[in-house]
Amino acid sequence: MLQRIAAALAIGAAASAPSLTRNIDALAIGPEQAPTRNGGRHRTVAQDQRRAAKRRATRRAKRLGHR
Repeated sequence: MLQRIAAALAIGAAASAPSLTRNIDALAIGPEQAPTRNGGRHRTVAQDQRRAAKRRATRRAKRLGHR
């Protein structure tokens, strides 16, 4: 993101001030996604496995009549 802003500043510095603001606006600066370690998934595989194990245990307990 900073590289894109720097590029817009460099392009705008060579041109007029209105051109600079147009270049910056064209970048559509917004919140940048943080890099993830798990391929963009919201939860890790381990979390999904724990959740599935808990779900199986709960269903088994209900089936056997435990509370």
